[in-house]
Amino acid sequence: MALIRINNRSSEDTAIHGRRNLVINGAMQVAQRGTSSSFAHDGTRSGYTVDRFESGIRHTTDEYEHTIEQVSDAPSGFSYSLKWTTTQEETTVGADEYYYIRQAIEAQNLQHLCFGSSAAKQLTLSFWVKSSITGTYGILFFTQDPTRGRNATYTIDSADTWEYKTITIEGDTTGAIANDNGQGLDIYWGIASGSDFNSINLTSWDAYTSASFLGGHAQNGVATTASATWQITGVQLEVGDTATPFEHRSYGEELALCQRYCQFFPQDGTLVRNIWAKGDASGSGAVTSAICFIGLQGPTMRTDTPTLVGSDYTQTNIRAESGGTITTLTATPTCLSWSKQLWNCSFGSADVTDGTQIRFYGSTDDKIGLDAEL
Repeated sequence: MALIRINNRSSEDTAIHGRRNLVINGAMQVAQRGTSSSFAHDGTRSGYTVDRFESGIRHTTDEYEHTIEQVSDAPSGFSYSLKWTTTQEETTVGADEYYYIRQAIEAQNLQHLCFGSSAAKQLTLSFWVKSSITGTYGILFFTQDPTRGRNATYTIDSADTWEYKTITIEGDTTGAIANDNGQGLDIYWGIASGSDFNSINLTSWDAYTSASFLGGHAQNGVATTASATWQITGVQLEVGDTATPFEHRSYGEELALCQRYCQFFPQDGTLVRNIWAKGDASGSGAVTSAICFIGLQGPTMRTDTPTLVGSDYTQTNIRAESGGTITTLTATPTCLSWSKQLWNCSFGSADVTDGTQIRFYGSTDDKIGLDAEL
C-alpha cells in the first residue's frame, strides 16, 4: 500500500522553495555601465558600476580616490564580486565623512514583510566578504518612508580571505513601508565612518538620525590605507531567522530585474536610433525644439521619467540629421514620458522641420541608456 506524506508548512517555510532573495544582482553578475569606475573627492563621488549596488563617499575633501570593479575573484559557487580599491588614501577620516556601498529595494516589493504591524517579519542578511583590513564594520538597514533605522555589525577576522557573514534582525512593528515605487528598504555596508555618523548604535528599529548612519562601525582602514581592498558577493536578504543557500538566478533573469532601474540600448555603428520629431511650431516650417518619439522597447521602467545616461551622451555628442542636414542639439534630451516614449529635444538651428524623421548619432563607442535608480 502506497503511503502519502503530508508536510504542514508555514508561509515562511514555503518561501524557501520560491524566489526568496529580495536583493537584485546579489551575485554581481550584471554590470551594464561597465566593469570599472573611478571615484574621487574632487570628482565623481557616487555612482553605479555593478548594477543595483551604489558606492559613495561624502565630505572627503582631502585626498581620497577609489575604484569600483566587477572582478572574477569570488568564493566557490560564484563567478564575480564587487571590489572597492583605495587608489589614493585619506590621511584621516574626518568626523563629517562616510564611505559606503548601498542597495535600495523598491517599497512595493516589501509589503509581505508586514512592517508597521505586530506581524512584522524577521529578516536575515547573508553575504560573502573579503578585505585586506580586518576589524568591525557597520551596516545600516534604513526605511525611507518612514525614516527609521536599524544598525548591525560584522567582523572581518582574516585579511584577504573570503568569509561568510549572516545577520538576523527583527521586523519593525512601528514603521509601515509605503506601498509605492520609491525607496522601501536600503542596506548600507560601511567602508569608513566619521564620528558624526556612528555615535548612536540602533540595536533595534527606531527613528533614524544621521548619528546612527553607521552605528557600531569601528574600522576605517580601507579608506586610510594605500591599495586597501574590500569585496562582496553572494548578497541575500530573506524572510526568517535562518540564512538559506544563495538563490542563484539565471543571467537573463537577473538582467531583466536590473533593467527596471537601468537599461542600455544597442546601436549599429554610429547610428543610435531613428526617431520621429513633432515640433512645437504651428504645424509647418522649421523648429528649434521638438517632442520626439523614440522607438525603443524594453522592460518596464520603475518611473515614467527616467534620466538619459550613457558614455559621453551630452548635447555636444548627440546630433540630429534631417534631410541630409546635421544639426547639433543645444541641450541634452530630457524624458517627458517613458510610457509614451516621448523626449524633449532642443536643436541648435532651425534645420529640422516639423513632422519629419530625424536621427540621433553618437561616436562609435557611445551607448544610450535610461536610469531610474532609487
